[in-house]
Amino acid sequence: MEQDLPDDEIIIDGALLGRIARRQLRAWLLIGPALFAAFMALGLCLVPQSFTSTTSVAVQQPGGSSVAQSLLGAATPPKRYLGFLKSRKAAEAVERRVNLQRLYDFDSRRDAVEFLMKHVSTNDDAADGLLYIDVTLPGPPLLAPAAAARHQEVKDAATLAANAYADALHDYYVNSDTERDTVLLRGADVELRRARADFDRATTRLQNFARSLGRYDPRAAPSPGAEVPGVGPTGAGVTETARLYDALAQVQAQIRAAEAAQAAQRRGVGSQLNALGEVPDEDPLLADARDRVLRDQTDLKNLRVQLGPDNPRVVVARERLRIDEAALDRQVQGVRRNLTTQHVLSASELESLRARQATLEGQVAQADRRLRVNRTLSAEFGRLQTEAAIRLEALKATTTEAARVRLENVSAQSRMSVVDEAIPSRHGKPGALMLAGISLALVMLGFVLAVLREYRSRARDGLAPPGIQPTPTAPPANGARPETRGASGGADETAEKTTGRRQ
Repeated sequence: MEQDLPDDEIIIDGALLGRIARRQLRAWLLIGPALFAAFMALGLCLVPQSFTSTTSVAVQQPGGSSVAQSLLGAATPPKRYLGFLKSRKAAEAVERRVNLQRLYDFDSRRDAVEFLMKHVSTNDDAADGLLYIDVTLPGPPLLAPAAAARHQEVKDAATLAANAYADALHDYYVNSDTERDTVLLRGADVELRRARADFDRATTRLQNFARSLGRYDPRAAPSPGAEVPGVGPTGAGVTETARLYDALAQVQAQIRAAEAAQAAQRRGVGSQLNALGEVPDEDPLLADARDRVLRDQTDLKNLRVQLGPDNPRVVVARERLRIDEAALDRQVQGVRRNLTTQHVLSASELESLRARQATLEGQVAQADRRLRVNRTLSAEFGRLQTEAAIRLEALKATTTEAARVRLENVSAQSRMSVVDEAIPSRHGKPGALMLAGISLALVMLGFVLAVLREYRSRARDGLAPPGIQPTPTAPPANGARPETRGASGGADETAEKTTGRRQ
């Protein structure tokens, strides 16, 4: 019968533990290398490798997340792009490019998409100001058959997937984001395309109607009823009129856009002139004049401190400051009156466009006069002309508004840019060094467990409580008297060992 000591009495025999450790060490010097080699072989043959590719993206937050709103306690807008990167839509777009279904032999594309969703992770690092997109794909063990080629395929797939996620995020910002700036820009592009399509349809109807008349200008067409290659039986004057209308619409749209840009530039320069002292030193606006005034102010201030206010050098410095300030004021007035070279160039370009518009309008009027239509169809022709003119005005207004929206809002392409594209990883995880460390740790753990197990067994046998009879032993074969230990002898020996351990 075996009894244990109470749980609150912990007795450690250092000498016994040392002897056991030395004895086990001699045995484990033979067992340990074999176990280490076995664990290492299992790790190299069975533990799969994983390869990670990372791409970094700079995402500009919308205007609603300003510092002022944060100080006022306004809620931070949700980062919807993080949810998009983990969505099925993004995974499907990436799978169409990477084709993990073929690489991992999945039964369906849905399995590949779900697998990709589990192996993508994002890290929106506020300290770096970047969004990191990590794609980790598993591969075969290091010593698997054809492991090198398979590892390279997995590396390339992870790299392609990480870059594809960045492209999918860019497409999301351009086509699906619901932020105010993006919605305005997308709506402006849609309306501009719609206005252009309406104008093209109106011009096409006018052109087809003119073709159906069968009346040609002898000066424009080679002969009545002649067929123009690629156009059909129609006069060259009708085709020329449609081309002139297209050119006129483009020039008028360019004029509206140039006028809007010039007005925005004028407002910006006016704001700079109203706060000229706040303009940065490196800004080219009146840089030399502002630099002279600033230098004169500094010199005058230093001379006043050194020589006093009535010193002749101070008077000369004050006069020089007055002259330079007057020159700066004259230059400011010149900028306000649009006497700068930049304004002259933009005005010249605008006048050139207006002159071309006048020329095209004259050519359109002349082409219209050359068209000889049937009197019974003139009303329909006029209606189509009116419709084309209305569509042209709508196109011009839409072009102007689209230009204004582009000037006032940040485009989706500017809100998201790739900083570092993903590249294939050098090594997989866990590597050979990590597997060796794990194998060594397992061997050391086995050695420690063996020492503790033997020590526990020896400690229990040596610390049996008094009154417990030892197990009788069989008599020796030579007939000698067996050596027995009574209850009192066992108790005395136990007490001696206990006293020694406590000491």
